[in-house]
Amino acid sequence: WMKDDLALERKRAEEALSASEARYRRLFETAQDGILILDAHSGLIMDVNPFLVNLLDYPREEFIGKTLWDIGPFKQIQESKAAFRELQDKQYIRYENLPLETKRGRRVNVEFVSNVYGVNGKSVIQCNIRDITERRRTEENLRKSEERFSKAFRKSPLAITISTEADGRYLDVNDAFLDLLGYERSDVIGHTAAQLRFWSEPLDRSDMLRQLKEDKQVAKHHTRYRTATGETRE
Repeated sequence: WMKDDLALERKRAEEALSASEARYRRLFETAQDGILILDAHSGLIMDVNPFLVNLLDYPREEFIGKTLWDIGPFKQIQESKAAFRELQDKQYIRYENLPLETKRGRRVNVEFVSNVYGVNGKSVIQCNIRDITERRRTEENLRKSEERFSKAFRKSPLAITISTEADGRYLDVNDAFLDLLGYERSDVIGHTAAQLRFWSEPLDRSDMLRQLKEDKQVAKHHTRYRTATGETRE
């Protein structure tokens, strides 16, 4: 009966291992990130998932048995061999933004993370490759938009300020505002309108905020203000 128990335990262990491998394979095949499995000693690619095949336009057979620096998109990365040696030493490497070119000449930006781990007594490298092309495009468009806004803000002939609602603390002001009041930027940024005694009639700001909350905008608000020299203007 002991032999039967041992055989049963072995069978259960084999079934559990088989189920675990099947789950891993499903995750590997359906992952929405690229995955490469490399031999940690030789650097040869042992497996590649469908996502990366589709992302880089390279058929699976052009990955298997090759090193990273044999694959077209990675050939241009001069650090590939050095990075592999670093990975062997540190067992972890990451590129936050790695530009690659697909087989069809399309440029993609990826986040590349690799680490070393053991499988059945053998060291392997898993490379996770995430497509961040759209994210980078969005970030670049946002950066350009902010640059355009910044230029328009700085160079506008109208005095413009950006301040907190609660206490009127200036976060930014343009050159026209500084010229109008005779201040240096360092005199204004981080200070409140009250500290600068900007409003000749402090209630004018309260009236403006009330109108802003009610109408979502303020137009043709007449007020009196003080310059850096104490001169009162309208």
